[in-house]
Amino acid sequence: MVRSASELEFYRDELTDREFYLKLARKSHEKEFSDDLERLASVEETHSRFWADLARKKGLNPDKVRARRLKVRGMSFLSSVLGKGLTIKLMEYGEVSSVEKYRDYLASTEKDSLLATQVQEILTDEIEHESVFQKRITESEVNIQRNQDVIYGVSDSLIEVLAAMAGLSAIIYNGLLIALGGILVALGGTISMSVGAYLAKISESEYKLVTLKKKALFDGTTEQETEAEKIRMEGRESAYNVGLFYFLGAWVPILPFIFLPSYFALLLAVVLVALTEGIVNSMVAISLGVSARKLAVRAALLSVIAAMATYALGLAFHNFLHISVF
Repeated sequence: MVRSASELEFYRDELTDREFYLKLARKSHEKEFSDDLERLASVEETHSRFWADLARKKGLNPDKVRARRLKVRGMSFLSSVLGKGLTIKLMEYGEVSSVEKYRDYLASTEKDSLLATQVQEILTDEIEHESVFQKRITESEVNIQRNQDVIYGVSDSLIEVLAAMAGLSAIIYNGLLIALGGILVALGGTISMSVGAYLAKISESEYKLVTLKKKALFDGTTEQETEAEKIRMEGRESAYNVGLFYFLGAWVPILPFIFLPSYFALLLAVVLVALTEGIVNSMVAISLGVSARKLAVRAALLSVIAAMATYALGLAFHNFLHISVF
């Protein structure tokens, strides 16, 4: 019974992937990428017909099965937000998941050699899809790094500033004063995060420059100045992206304290930060090719725990040291 249900599930997955590839192909301004997507969409169409025919042979009705339109819209929206680099990672992650499901299904077809052969052909196609995305990922490494800098800047600021403001709200009752404290934390964090990102990236850049120089030496060619200049710019670009988006992300927990009483503001800030952390860390997961749901839930919970812990510390200062500001 479980196996029978899988044919319709695979059929729906193939329809969904086909629609997404076609939609993304229409949005792409790069002809080669658009052609690749249209070719993959054509393959997914062939796969969907196979699963539909197999479902009918088993007495199932695929005619009422439709693509997951909400998923297509959501992935299309994410592609607009993430850019091509992380969109490719998103598609690669989806193909890896498909390969795993098909391998599990293939193991259940051992007694039917013809079916096993057909499913193996589909599995081979899906693996080939993943290799197409791997090639594109290599070409998009710069954009992926830039997006990751932005994501990490936002993610760090959300937890750090929320934690600081939660602690302050236990001893300060004026929301504007808490907001001012949050702004100071955001400014300090922006400076420290920018410096940290610069130092971390500059060490990596120095290594890349040495490698580039060695390559030029052994190949008997002159050093590629354009590539060397791009490497030298990496530290400054990373510092700018991390610092800017750290500061912008900090306003998510700060803004409620400007407009609401402190207790209501803290509750709203915790909810907003948890939701934003979930979204941001889903993007991190996509860029790394790991489970988005698991990372998003964990990040949201940790942001709540961080706020509760610092609020408890602030409460301890208030109760034992009798510190309070009105």
